[in-house]
Amino acid sequence: LTTSLAKPSLMALVMPDDSGPDKQDIQASKCLTLILGAHDQVYWYAGLDDRQPDSTDFSNAGIRQVILNSMQQVNRKWGLELHKDPKSGLEKQGSMLYVLIKPEPGSRYRNLVDALDEMAICGVRYYTIM
Repeated sequence: LTTSLAKPSLMALVMPDDSGPDKQDIQASKCLTLILGAHDQVYWYAGLDDRQPDSTDFSNAGIRQVILNSMQQVNRKWGLELHKDPKSGLEKQGSMLYVLIKPEPGSRYRNLVDALDEMAICGVRYYTIM
C-alpha cells in the first residue's frame, strides 16, 4: 500500500515581454528595496539609493508590515493604478509599488520563497529579483 504525503505546488512566474513598449524609468519614491541577508534577516530601504538600511525579519509584524506601510505611502503619493486582473479579466485598482528583491550570498533559498510569498499575500504587482 502506498500513498503520497505531499504534492508539490508551483508558483506562477510571468516574465516581461521584450517586444513591448519602450522601458520606462521608475521614480525612486515608488520603490522598496529588500536585501535578503544571512540568518533569516531582511534589510530594507525605501527608494533606489544605497542608504543605511533598516532590518527586520520574516514575521507578520516584520517584512509584511514594511511592505504594507510602503504600499500605503506610494498610494498616498501616487494614487492607485487601474489594471486588468489576469485571472478574471476584470478591471481592478492596485498599488504602483515596485519591490526590488536582492538575495545576498548568505541568504537561504527559503528566504527568497518567503519574500515571493509576501509579494502574493500583500498584493504587490511589480517586483523583481536582482
